[in-house]
Amino acid sequence: MDIVGSFRIKHRKGTPFFHKKLIFLKFFVLLVILFFSFAGAQIAWVFDPIVIFARFISFNLLPFIFLMAQNFLVFLVRITGFYSPLLDLYHNFKASVFSGSTYFLSHALSIFFVFLLVCLSVLITKRFWCRYLCPLGALFSLVLTMRQKRDVVRGCQYRDSCANKCRMGTLRCGLGNIDRECILCGDCIYDCLNKNIIKKNENLGSKGPSLKISRRNFIFMAFSTISAFRFIAAKEANESSNIIRPPGALREDYFNAQCVRCGNCMKVCVTGGLQPLLFENGVENLWTPRLIPEIGYCEYTCALCGQVCPTGAIKKMKIDEKKKVKIGLAKINQQLCLPYAKNKQCIVCQEHCPVPGKAIKLMGKTVYDSGVHKPFVDIDLCIGCGICENKCPVSPVKAIKIFPKIV
Repeated sequence: MDIVGSFRIKHRKGTPFFHKKLIFLKFFVLLVILFFSFAGAQIAWVFDPIVIFARFISFNLLPFIFLMAQNFLVFLVRITGFYSPLLDLYHNFKASVFSGSTYFLSHALSIFFVFLLVCLSVLITKRFWCRYLCPLGALFSLVLTMRQKRDVVRGCQYRDSCANKCRMGTLRCGLGNIDRECILCGDCIYDCLNKNIIKKNENLGSKGPSLKISRRNFIFMAFSTISAFRFIAAKEANESSNIIRPPGALREDYFNAQCVRCGNCMKVCVTGGLQPLLFENGVENLWTPRLIPEIGYCEYTCALCGQVCPTGAIKKMKIDEKKKVKIGLAKINQQLCLPYAKNKQCIVCQEHCPVPGKAIKLMGKTVYDSGVHKPFVDIDLCIGCGICENKCPVSPVKAIKIFPKIV
């Protein structure tokens, strides 16, 4: 934000009035988050600045760097011809630095758009997001109201020089600063043209505007939030019925409450099969991970998603434990499957099944005595990893599909 803000032409005039009118917004956002939590929904991930930045790293920055690195490798191979050493260097770099980053994650553009809006908001005024919208800043501000001492400006001949440089807009020449908005960055001290003019004083300074929300807005916010989430809760089971979650994911309602949409699980997915949802299954599932087997299957010997999940929405498991977790069930469409529909030999799904004893088996009987074996799914062994759907040669619609496990 500070980098983008350096391109702003000049500080906005009339900032004190601007500041006074908008400073209440972040407290309103914080209250909305609290009401949603009382209604049974966790939406802090929408506004949490740390999560917004982590999401940008996982969904946008690392995939972009990874793609650029691969294109640069191809360029080097073409001009030097050193294929083997460069390929080894690339694989080592990928394993150590990117740890499974993929080229592309669906809906990454929407995530980048949110990040871009936060950064571009500083073109309106300095630290617009931090000062007027960030609920974390509102929470810090409420805590800092207990601070007694205030930095004040007295008798300074350089009027507003430090006030114009204050990134949070808390300094007022001759009036001190608004304690709860000060982040103690120290810029006013380091940039002060009249050294030592800013002093500690317990009795001087402005407390800043008080937090006031009208009774009408309070009641409207409470009623609309609770009503909306009662409606969402009633639809939740149906809306989430077609989502294949990562292995170890909590039950759907708990998962949505725990998941902060940071993108770590999708970033480390070695096949790229974990992709973010948009609004296909309701707003409560926005940017949560789902497995799309056609893009990538759940690697049988991988449990990285649980290891990197920071909130426990995906349980951390050992490989042996993860291999036994059922995330879905494969079903064969006999109207599309080559042995059934066209009497052609095909055992691709059975060959790729990683489960010991094979969750996809071949019937002993043949079709029309031609020696073509029919595959079928052993529901007791199938874990829904999706490799059978991913490798199925039938297109554009796969002859075998993975359906989520219903808890």
